Amino acid sequence: MRSQMSHAITTPSISLYYQQGSSDKEYHAQITAVDDLYLVNFQYGRRGSSLTSGSKTSRPVPFDQATKIFTKLILEKKAKGYTEGATGVPYQDSSKSGRVTGMLPQLLNPLDESRLDEFLANGSYAQEKKNGRLLQLKREGELITGANKLGLSIALPDPIVHAVRALPCDDLALVGEWIGTTLHCFDLTRYDQDVMRQPYATRYHTLAPLIEASSHRAVQLITAATTPKAKRALYERLRTEHAEGIVFKDPVAPYTPGRPNSGGPQWKLKFKSSSTFIVKKHNLKRSVEMQLLDSQGIFVSSGNVSIPPNKSIPPIHSLIEVEYLYAINGSHHLHQPVYLGPRDDVDRGDCRLTQLKYQPLTDGDPDDDA
Repeated sequence: MRSQMSHAITTPSISLYYQQGSSDKEYHAQITAVDDLYLVNFQYGRRGSSLTSGSKTSRPVPFDQATKIFTKLILEKKAKGYTEGATGVPYQDSSKSGRVTGMLPQLLNPLDESRLDEFLANGSYAQEKKNGRLLQLKREGELITGANKLGLSIALPDPIVHAVRALPCDDLALVGEWIGTTLHCFDLTRYDQDVMRQPYATRYHTLAPLIEASSHRAVQLITAATTPKAKRALYERLRTEHAEGIVFKDPVAPYTPGRPNSGGPQWKLKFKSSSTFIVKKHNLKRSVEMQLLDSQGIFVSSGNVSIPPNKSIPPIHSLIEVEYLYAINGSHHLHQPVYLGPRDDVDRGDCRLTQLKYQPLTDGDPDDDA
């Protein structure tokens, strides 16, 4: 990473490169001073060819804000496999990104809040639902392989790689949520041997001392509450902290890849609803129209969502994650939608109306406006 002096502030710039198969691309980004404010500009294209230019800032912003935009941009590019070339490779195994790994995750079904008391009282284990991306990680000696929700290999941040290599087991497979440069672990599928058929309680109580004994903070444990009293305390704390949600797991169930059509051994209750949508079209202002598939496989509009000025407008037909309070019955439009960012680890066929959490109807609520 290079830097230049402007207005007594060091403004960073970076050059990144990506090679896979016939792809050989470069990406450059820099913070540029404009009077007392700053822009985050970029250039990209095939290496050695003329480059396309753009900006992540529609207008000059303060340096602190520009730095946040610049840092987020670089992390996103490195997560896709771009590296700094001769200056170092901060992400491991990026040349193999996109390959099928054979690692498939166990997915959770949504829990209706009307059943909350049932799960707080029963014998399930409860854990915090983080606001991250699912990451499966396998260690075979010194080889560390990461896989996303689709089971495709992805580049891994160095801190996570170093932390896993420091664990006292060289035949290991972890599952967790990836946020920034930290893996928040909640399950273990291999520990010197395949342990997927062992009960979750056994897997968790093997995982917990392994992670808690490590001095590396890049791999952390999502602790489990195992008694009704502890689960209720966890639930109340997560609600107070405005967390993403809470997860309940059957302690005697094995690890089963995939998602059951209904029921199943693992459930999630999200306090903040979010769903993955397909971009239908761009609107005149900085917003896009979203769509989902209905039960017949027909696209249905879910309304619009605004794109913040510091984020790129997602391409038509791309997948995006949007947070909302609830979906409106009948129209499927979202109440208070907030754009979170692009998704590249979700299958387009999963973008269905069944994802949506609708506004609850009470006995006094009309079914329509009439």
